[in-house]
Amino acid sequence: MAIHTFEYWKETTIMAECVVCGSELNELNLLIKRRFPGYDKAFDLYKCPLCEMVQTVPKPDMTELIKKEYTDNYAAYRDPDLKKTGISAERKLRKIEKHLTRQLKGTRILDIGCSSGWFLKRAQDRGFEVAGIEMNAYAVKKSNELLGGGVICSLLEEAEYEPESFDVIYSSAVLEHVSDPVGFVRRASTFLKVDGLLAISTVNMDSVAWRRLGGNWTQLQVPDHIVFPNPRSLRHLLVEQGFDLIEFHSTGMPSIGLRSRRKECVDQNINRINSSSHTSRTWPWSIKHWVLSRSLISNIAAMIIDRFNLGDTIYLVARKKP
Repeated sequence: MAIHTFEYWKETTIMAECVVCGSELNELNLLIKRRFPGYDKAFDLYKCPLCEMVQTVPKPDMTELIKKEYTDNYAAYRDPDLKKTGISAERKLRKIEKHLTRQLKGTRILDIGCSSGWFLKRAQDRGFEVAGIEMNAYAVKKSNELLGGGVICSLLEEAEYEPESFDVIYSSAVLEHVSDPVGFVRRASTFLKVDGLLAISTVNMDSVAWRRLGGNWTQLQVPDHIVFPNPRSLRHLLVEQGFDLIEFHSTGMPSIGLRSRRKECVDQNINRINSSSHTSRTWPWSIKHWVLSRSLISNIAAMIIDRFNLGDTIYLVARKKP
């Protein structure tokens, strides 16, 4: 007698499409539910089964985020301690410089989302010709005062530069705020010379912090992040847009002294950690300030974080293919 087996498939509702590869997302791809006071919409996270990009569904209203989150008091626009930010900038610039195909003097670098200009200041001091894009007028004013000009108040999609006019494009803590990461990379690529370098720093969904803290992870505490990459989703994004990845690192200060069952979380936002106005005396803050303010120790810590993939941030350098 033939034995018949039957499979019953649960009917699923398509919630969205992956912003990177276009795969359909349904309730089976739900990662975590999120709600925030003052917002009517949900900020649930879904993970693409193909490229592994995590994204907010439904997409947040950017106009609402600008009004409620990206104010002049936003963490990225606070006055940084240039000593501590300078150590981080030096480390990233060295990784860029070793892949340059031309002399450093006269090399043009564009910082997309340059905040108060602290990264560009260190690049300028090292001999780069600098330019920046920043959407907040207050931060633009501060960065132009620091750099002597060169920063425009704009979004990337509205910025007007000559095609292929930059040797390096750098963007830190911006990609996670972008609703169309494919369009973001394509637009940046138009301003980048062939064989030019694209350097990106963004959140890491493969981080120890996410695995340990889950919904208490700092990166999930404010609804301003729209996409949450991991190394695989970033590789997929950049390769599909004509880039070769040549550097890939785990960076950022991982969570310290925190258990996932606690409701509060230790802040890992580099802008707040580096803020010269920060006055917290709690020990996790104190040790991070102490590490970040000492070049040798900070660099050793960065090597350990990268070696064991502990960081909550990805830093990569990619080269634009002909």
